Amino acid sequence: MGYINLLGSVLTVFRKMFCTCTNPSKGDYTGVKIPYTYAKLEKCTKDVNWINEALRAMGTMAPENEVLTVEVKPFGPSAGFYSELACISLTYKIPDPLLPTEVIAKFLPRGIEKRLVMDLVLMQKYEVVSYFFLLRNHEKYQIKECPILIPRPLFVDYCTATNQSVILLQRITDTLGSQRDRNIRLDYAKAMVSGMARYHAYYWPINGKWQHEESKRLSGAINPVFQIVSVKLKLLMGTTLKLLKEQNGYVIDKQYAKRIKKSLSEGLMRMLVWMDNSPFQTINHGDPRLDNWFFKEKKGENGEVDEVEGGLYDFALAVRSPCYYDVSWMLSHSWPNDFTNDHEEEFLSLYWDTLKANLPKECKNSQTLLFGDFRTGYALAQLMCFAKCNIACEALAKMDKNGSEYKEKIRICMNGTQGCLEIIQRMNVMDMFDDMLDGNLPHSSVKNRRRTVANAAGHRRSSEILANEEAQGSPPMSGRTNSVLAHISEVRPSDTGTGAKGSGATVHPVDDN
Repeated sequence: MGYINLLGSVLTVFRKMFCTCTNPSKGDYTGVKIPYTYAKLEKCTKDVNWINEALRAMGTMAPENEVLTVEVKPFGPSAGFYSELACISLTYKIPDPLLPTEVIAKFLPRGIEKRLVMDLVLMQKYEVVSYFFLLRNHEKYQIKECPILIPRPLFVDYCTATNQSVILLQRITDTLGSQRDRNIRLDYAKAMVSGMARYHAYYWPINGKWQHEESKRLSGAINPVFQIVSVKLKLLMGTTLKLLKEQNGYVIDKQYAKRIKKSLSEGLMRMLVWMDNSPFQTINHGDPRLDNWFFKEKKGENGEVDEVEGGLYDFALAVRSPCYYDVSWMLSHSWPNDFTNDHEEEFLSLYWDTLKANLPKECKNSQTLLFGDFRTGYALAQLMCFAKCNIACEALAKMDKNGSEYKEKIRICMNGTQGCLEIIQRMNVMDMFDDMLDGNLPHSSVKNRRRTVANAAGHRRSSEILANEEAQGSPPMSGRTNSVLAHISEVRPSDTGTGAKGSGATVHPVDDN
């Protein structure tokens, strides 16, 4: 039945793609015409009428103000896998610090295959929902400021009938730089981890009910793409491991590779169902790797950096799923693997402390959430990350292998893939996965307090949290995860800091200054 539904989804997407080619659409939320390609945007901005109508309909520009000039330029190469971008320069009758003059426009991608993926997962729709409803409506939920830095949305809209969309955002210039920068600063990495925790806490359901009603507009973790992946994984994985050997010289044990291939291809959808029932549900960003972050430094009177705040953009993969879905992807795909290995426990405990400090006070079950459960989910989510890496490798195979863009993307993808596999082996994830398939991995179980204790042995704060949970009492464990306790992982040198400094602070959309 699932694959019949998938076929129906594909046919619906093709119908909407045909509508896109023939019928211009107005947005569901503002009623303003959607320039869904670069050519359409150029046509709409030959004068200032459209941009003025759009900004006023969105409520981002006061009625007495107006745009005087608008200039559209191509963004340049490397616009991303699943989007086309353009640059817009604006001048206003009344200068306003809340109205950026440099703007990025984001459209649907070119090409049938990319468009098919975008429309099946509704990536543009979910990004519009994130910016239009969730990130700009914090006042509706009695929150004075957005919980994390974001680019200021000027105009976002989407048409359900055709999947047409356009997103106009403040252009962010102070990003960290190239992903996998080996000069990554620890304070920047901590800003990402604590920012991710505040973002997740902001959307946390209260007693099983989503406090932001618009959250229901987003999809759950189970989507058609992973049904396709579960079928193709056996074929894709061989190519991925071959590329990993060629690019990084990294070779995984053949028997272990066969175990991953067989178990994951047969049990991927069951793991998605398991995660869909997790007590750690929230709104996930979906792609919180380093490339989707920007940073603001706060300096003291002596000119030294006192605090770093991290901000997020690109919410196309926003989804309702367990919080560790984001954490696993961020840690495996943001930094060099040796950096992650050295600081993994520090990041996990920092995330946990910050999350707990920022969960809604009305959330009665916050005290029953267990670090051991979170770590078990984080470990299993690395298998989801590895599955996503195989999708990326398939897309890379269609690129020009002599181009500089391919070389950079294949480097990033292979480093991330290696990071996933290293964590999978280090945390004995396949044992947990087999227990999950056997029905021996219940959520909120005291068993999970001890599943990953061996991996935390080298970090004071992680060990302290797990020890406190262990003191509450744990019955003997059964199943394959006994091997986790027998396996003493490599003790990684790690900072023993425990605090979530500034974890209670809320921040606002970044200004242009």
